[in-house]
Amino acid sequence: MASLSVSEVEEKYKQVMMTNAQLDNDKQKLQYEVDLLKDRLADSEEHTVQLELQLTHTSRVCCDFSVCILELDSLMLLVWH
Repeated sequence: MASLSVSEVEEKYKQVMMTNAQLDNDKQKLQYEVDLLKDRLADSEEHTVQLELQLTHTSRVCCDFSVCILELDSLMLLVWH
């Protein structure tokens, strides 16, 4: 096994340090993207809850209108007969 010179070891050390720095930068970028996606997910979940509440309210209003229409239909039948 050949031994490495001090300059070769220093060069390999520099390369490893540069690789580690690049990997750390990549990790930071990915963590930032994950945080953004988590924020978007939380916003989407909140929006979904608001839409579900709006749907529930709208459904109730539609049911109320349906009952009113049935009552009006009944009254119309009484008036016409």
